[in-house]
Amino acid sequence: MKRTLVLALVLFLAACTVTPAFKPNTTVTPPKVGRPAPPSSVQAAVSSEAFTPYQNLGSSADDGLAPGETFSAISKACLTDAGYPNAASGIVFAGQLISASWGPWGYLGVAEAVQNGFSFSGGGAVYIQGGGALVAVGSVGKSASSAASSRAEQKATQKCDTLMGKFINSQMTGPLAGIQTLDNDIQTDVQHDPSIRAATKRWSTCMAQNGYQLTDPQTAFLNAIRSGAVAKAAVGSGSPSQSGRSPSQIALAVTDAECTSSSDLAGIYFAVQASYEQQLVTQNQQALNAAVIEYRDAYRKELAKLR
Repeated sequence: MKRTLVLALVLFLAACTVTPAFKPNTTVTPPKVGRPAPPSSVQAAVSSEAFTPYQNLGSSADDGLAPGETFSAISKACLTDAGYPNAASGIVFAGQLISASWGPWGYLGVAEAVQNGFSFSGGGAVYIQGGGALVAVGSVGKSASSAASSRAEQKATQKCDTLMGKFINSQMTGPLAGIQTLDNDIQTDVQHDPSIRAATKRWSTCMAQNGYQLTDPQTAFLNAIRSGAVAKAAVGSGSPSQSGRSPSQIALAVTDAECTSSSDLAGIYFAVQASYEQQLVTQNQQALNAAVIEYRDAYRKELAKLR
């Protein structure tokens, strides 16, 4: 990565106010999950949850519902049509694919905490879904090579990104609106779930016993990011970031991971989230299927305009 990492809302998606194309059934029953073992990784947990493919619709090429039919592909096709097949879009999407081990579920894995602290060891962008907005911690914008590109190419990139943005907005207020509503409901259900609240309180007590006055894990890692603990890495370098590995930050990450383990916050968090997702997907399966069909039809029509 060649730019400083920033905390920013992703263009177009973050500020969308949507009116659902269908009115989802949002009735759920708080699950009784006990004290399940934590998942092997955040990615493993997220990828196995029922709602993840719908969250990724349009932003991930391998969502399993509309493979390759992404927002980015619209911009790519536009750039190819303009004569710049190798130009890069100025907007990055990662859907619900998360490459960090920390989040509202705590820090998952003491070994990784010891090694990486709150750094981005993969050198890429990290996306966290919450409240209907994709929050990006990482590079969002033009690649470093864009400075050397021709004015014509830059103009084409801007035009194609604008076209992609219009398509995104039309989908977020159309077939994907109901999906966004369900996503918001899931996040709210998880946030207020009694089991997660109790586990978070145990986590906070554990952190306080170790000298950290923190109410929740999200506050811990966001404070680390805002205080400059996260690395300023170079886009595309692929090298682990070094910032965030100071003794104090490693100590915070390790304590976070140990308290996550002792409170079983991660195990409970992902088990509860999986239950809410499955309930809502089951109750709204027909409408979700229709939304996918409508999105794919809109995507193909948009692509046909370029070709």
